[in-house]
Amino acid sequence: MTFRVSGRVVYVHGFLGADAMWQHVMRDGAVAVGLPGHETGQDHRRYLDAGATFFDAAIQFLSRLPEEQCTLVGYSMGARLALCAALVAPEQVTALVLIGANPGLPEGPVREERRAFEESLCTRIEEKGLASFVDWWQTRPLFDSQQSLSKEVLAAQRAMRLCHDPVQVVRAVRAMGLAAMPDLGKHLQELRMPVTWVAGENDVKFADIARRSAALTPLGRVQIISGCGHNPVLETR
Repeated sequence: MTFRVSGRVVYVHGFLGADAMWQHVMRDGAVAVGLPGHETGQDHRRYLDAGATFFDAAIQFLSRLPEEQCTLVGYSMGARLALCAALVAPEQVTALVLIGANPGLPEGPVREERRAFEESLCTRIEEKGLASFVDWWQTRPLFDSQQSLSKEVLAAQRAMRLCHDPVQVVRAVRAMGLAAMPDLGKHLQELRMPVTWVAGENDVKFADIARRSAALTPLGRVQIISGCGHNPVLETR
């Protein structure tokens, strides 16, 4: 992946991810700032209270960013939080790279359907445990392109997904799921920094979202990664 950089580079992983996902792509001087509700055993500042909202998570995330201006590189849920940070603190975020990102859902049936789906994820974790959930999560069609990856890569990803506190994971879904997030797509024209929308070639849905979102972003560009699905960072290792 190639993208425009201004200031320090900050990487933000996605749902059930961890800072380690960026190790093979991090630039010198870059840092990883994890999602709220993830790896809380390593950093208590990521802890989410019961009933936390999207804005609670966004404020917590912003408080952990470096003080200097930075480029935010986010994947999936992390990309959505990075987008929010850029809209809330444009003086601090000087460039964005959004990988596999959906900028938001309009109010209506689609959002309500998504809300029900996300609540079903929480119920599955609470009733069956995180290990069972992770094994099911990996079988979703969204990740079909990862089945060709080596056993070692997939095992490392599974271990990464299992390093979290299931209570915190549930709170993260309820606070930062797509249904909980405001429709930031209505605000893309307010972005004044360079924004690169990235998607895998085989991730047809998100490639389409990337193209449409880039067209709505004043300094937007789209980058489609050939031969990849939803997670080009993992699939180009």
